[in-house]
Amino acid sequence: MKRNIFICFTLLIVVITISISCKENDIPLADEYLLSSKDSKPEGVTFDPIDRAFYAGSLNGGTITRVDADGTESVFLDVDSDVSFSGMKVDALNRRLWVCASFRDPLIPLGEEGSLYTEIWVFDLLSGDKIDEYPLPAIFPNARCNDFNLDENGIGYFPDSQKPNIYRIDPQEDAGTLYVENDPILDPESTLPESLRFFVPGSNGVVVTPGERYLLIANTPANTLFRVSLSDPSDIIEVTLHGDDFISPDGLVMRNQILYAVSSDKIYQAIFTSTSFDEATVQSIDFIGGTTTGTLAEDQLYVIKSLVKAEDDTDFPKIIKVDLSLFDEN
Repeated sequence: MKRNIFICFTLLIVVITISISCKENDIPLADEYLLSSKDSKPEGVTFDPIDRAFYAGSLNGGTITRVDADGTESVFLDVDSDVSFSGMKVDALNRRLWVCASFRDPLIPLGEEGSLYTEIWVFDLLSGDKIDEYPLPAIFPNARCNDFNLDENGIGYFPDSQKPNIYRIDPQEDAGTLYVENDPILDPESTLPESLRFFVPGSNGVVVTPGERYLLIANTPANTLFRVSLSDPSDIIEVTLHGDDFISPDGLVMRNQILYAVSSDKIYQAIFTSTSFDEATVQSIDFIGGTTTGTLAEDQLYVIKSLVKAEDDTDFPKIIKVDLSLFDEN
């Protein structure tokens, strides 16, 4: 009799657990998630498909915010306000969150080499603990990055935002490595005055193509897109782009074979002519101002709006779904 009661109680727990799980999964992702902080200036965003949660970084305030599918917002990390978080990616399989953490060296005048530097922080998504830390200057002097991406094995690729370098970090190894060094093709002519080049990322958004044959890297001030072979990193070409102008691309998101690039007031769609990813046709749509990058969440493109108008009390940072059918209407 006691055994039957125990079995029934166990089955009841299983049924309740399944019911709660199904209820949580039944919550559709919203079209928009407002972020409560008006002064954190979030720049990076990523999505965890297992917990169905977004993570947003901050250029100010040293915080990483988690937003669940139902809109519940919580603080994942709150540290020294001198830290700026930009690019971030979830490694869902290994339950890790990778983040670009940038620092200011007060002993060096801002704008000079070394006045800003980047470390890559890796967190355990379950405990919230920082489990790894990789200073990029340990790989190359004054190395910096703004964005990065991970392959299916959880290996990260980090274009230097100021130098024609790419860094590679394998979490199974103690230190990162110099993957591409001083390749002149990654240092194209900038459209910005020299005085601004230190502050605006050059190589910026990066994605790994389907099949993991290539990296695609956007250069923001040069309005260009580059393809890097993962089997031969010395094989780097500029992607030939047709159609609409490709102005100030920032974050990149790959959805199947189609690339999406986010800029401050436009979203670009690049459809490639082949799986060589060396030529594409670009179509653009106007979008809300202040967007910086995006992430794929349940096969939908979401972007993060960072900039806010100080005089507008209703203008909060937000994570927004992009209606991809707008590209078909153009």
